[in-house]
Amino acid sequence: MIKYPFYIFLLSFYPALSLYAANMQELALLDAIIYACASLILVVCLFYLLNLFFKDREKTALYLVVFLLVFFYFGLFRQYFYGLNPEIFKTKYLLPLVFLLLILLLIWMKKSLYRYDFIAPPLNVFSVIILFMVVLQIGFNYKNVVWSFEVQIERNESNVQLAKSKTMPNVYFIILDEYAAFGSIKQIYGYDNDNFKEFLTTNGFFVAENSHTKFAKTIISIPSVLNMKYVNANADMGIGLSLYKQNVVFKKFISLDYSIASFGLFTHTNQGYEKYYKYKNPFLEYLGQNSILEVYIRRQVINQFYDGDKKIFQELIHLTNNKSQFIFLHLLLPHIPFRYLENGEHQVIYNVQNYSDKNVYLEQYIYATNKIHDLIVDIQKKDPDGIIILQSDHGSRSAYFANKLDVERESHYILNAIYMPNADYEGLKDDMENVDTFKILLPKIEKYIKEKE
Repeated sequence: MIKYPFYIFLLSFYPALSLYAANMQELALLDAIIYACASLILVVCLFYLLNLFFKDREKTALYLVVFLLVFFYFGLFRQYFYGLNPEIFKTKYLLPLVFLLLILLLIWMKKSLYRYDFIAPPLNVFSVIILFMVVLQIGFNYKNVVWSFEVQIERNESNVQLAKSKTMPNVYFIILDEYAAFGSIKQIYGYDNDNFKEFLTTNGFFVAENSHTKFAKTIISIPSVLNMKYVNANADMGIGLSLYKQNVVFKKFISLDYSIASFGLFTHTNQGYEKYYKYKNPFLEYLGQNSILEVYIRRQVINQFYDGDKKIFQELIHLTNNKSQFIFLHLLLPHIPFRYLENGEHQVIYNVQNYSDKNVYLEQYIYATNKIHDLIVDIQKKDPDGIIILQSDHGSRSAYFANKLDVERESHYILNAIYMPNADYEGLKDDMENVDTFKILLPKIEKYIKEKE
């Protein structure tokens, strides 16, 4: 049995399981199992067909190893060669070359009289070892991955009665990802967004025009705001997501007997939210970004974003009919992928990550501004007692990718506008940091709730 090349079937599990093991805080185990099984089915089918061609299972298995490497890790090779010469090593040139090499290898191995029987035993052992290590890593770390949203907080009975009477105001915390501050968009992109600023102030918002964040990174900035203190600057995705899922602000609103509705990038379905919606299945994006189907999968991911944007806005409007909700909305706008033109039409696919042309970001920025303008109008019309907090997690990043202008000014200065129906803006400052948002607002919200009572 050791001489049978079963290594190819074990290796088919590796891409999906190793991806999950490295990103357990963000990915779902069920997705990993589904994609691993799909990979196995693909390999079994190819093994059967290629074995009819080679009439040699050792050659078939070895060829499939090469095929799996190319299929799942083509993107890594492309990135390496692209870094050497971006003009020559484009996907449209590399992809035909790779297919040609695979065909030539197929023909060469078919004609070759060389025997590969000796390869199976060591590769069988190797495949068992690396798969065992991945499964072991998943087993050790799985218990530390917290998907649940367990909150042990004593509830205030007066707030419970208030919630039952449906008089507690909704709180809308809306984050526009990578939305440039008013000063930055004018200085760097030459766009005057004063009409939107005037709209906010006219509709009763306090606008902190020089507000900023210490961290220009979503996975640190948002957990900092929701925990009302700066998290470790070196926090990785896993730590950041844990701090996001178990954040202090959500717990505080639950203690006030609010229900939580969460929409956006980091939402997970098992966190006990009243309503939830997640933008996309990240497993497809992670697995596909390095595969030979990179371009096709990128299109599917973009389509998920289109669907997600539409669904989120639809769901949010329905929520204005209820009370006693803390509604967290994290819109991946105007952040990449750049998928919209100013008028809402779809952006061309090759511009989805184009930072070098500032107009691409600006088109999506204006689109996001118009959508939020209409959203605020709807909220204030249908839910006049609602509290609205409108922020960006960080500013735009053209300086990072195009090596232009002042990185600090652009990426760290943010949009920050707050609407309290009772106009209680005492203590809010023009240059406030986003981490102080709920430190200042929570006492005001509790005071407003008592006023409403």
